[in-house]
Amino acid sequence: QRLPRLCGVRHALDVIVRGRINGTASEGLKFGFLDGVASEDEGILEVALRWASWASTLSPEKLDSRRLCLKTVPNDEEGMDNSDLCDFALQSVPPKDMGGESVHATIEAIRASFELSSFQKGMEAEKNIFNDLLYHSLAGRAYRHIFFAERSSSSGRQLSKMKSAPSVVGSQLKKGKGAIGVIGAGTMGRGIAISFLRAGFGPVTLVDVNPKGLDAGIKYIQTTIHGEVKKGRIPGSKAKGILNHVKSSSDISYLADCDLVVEAVFENLKVKKEIFTKLNNLVVKKDALLLSNTSSLDVDVIASSLSPERRQYCAGMHFFSPAHIMKLVEVVRGQATSGATLEIICAVTKRIKKVPVVVGNCDGF
Repeated sequence: QRLPRLCGVRHALDVIVRGRINGTASEGLKFGFLDGVASEDEGILEVALRWASWASTLSPEKLDSRRLCLKTVPNDEEGMDNSDLCDFALQSVPPKDMGGESVHATIEAIRASFELSSFQKGMEAEKNIFNDLLYHSLAGRAYRHIFFAERSSSSGRQLSKMKSAPSVVGSQLKKGKGAIGVIGAGTMGRGIAISFLRAGFGPVTLVDVNPKGLDAGIKYIQTTIHGEVKKGRIPGSKAKGILNHVKSSSDISYLADCDLVVEAVFENLKVKKEIFTKLNNLVVKKDALLLSNTSSLDVDVIASSLSPERRQYCAGMHFFSPAHIMKLVEVVRGQATSGATLEIICAVTKRIKKVPVVVGNCDGF
């Protein structure tokens, strides 16, 4: 109800509906968002004192003229009817039943700012629109469920009752440091590698027995990182450091010094067991995490390929495709997986900006 009165419906729709808030100071002055701009040699306190001093000189009438609740919505600067502006905005948003429920309600609230006779009536209409969404929107309930589910998964409460054993490797991984190994250069493996590289882990070694597949995986990683530089998501200097951390080999023995290894080959239990048998014999650090990206196989059967001492450091770390984009990671707890291992995996998952959810080792997790 306030923004349309401050700057007009056209600009209110841009900010509220379309989220366009990256305007310049001169645009803010022109459209009415700002009263003034601080000079380069002014500090925050000086600016506040200057504007407070100016406000103290205003008459009650002048102050009332600035109160948005006493203003009406101005006509459009380009001559369009305010109602037509709202109708036009509706054409560019999703239908209500396809994720557009809230934005339709937003435009309805903006429309109330100029169709109803007073600010108070507009606020009442907006409150009713809000309450209708709050109590009756299924999409709203789903979003709230997701919000609290993510909060719960990140709180650590599900790990609090598990006994934890100290781990030198684990403390490093929690700090975002450590050598990472990814086995399999396919869609999942290359996405997992990108996730760790972005977060600053390194070196990240990608291993695949197929040289052509390995080359394709490395090229994909390089193309993705360069693409994020072009989009402004990663500074060029950081991208150079990321790519310097990328290593590759067709020989699994190159993973001997890794702190964490994620196996991401195709879903074949025999192949995965063979890989973990090799890891058991070649990985030097006895507390290194040996994890599987399996989406359906029994983690305990995979862990049985390891020595009894290593099984506490084995678990499932199931990413969703594409792994460098999707946020959810299922942390699959095996029978021998220690609480400390689960804590470390969850901490690492948050480091790579994903949401860990600890699940049991069962069909479909």
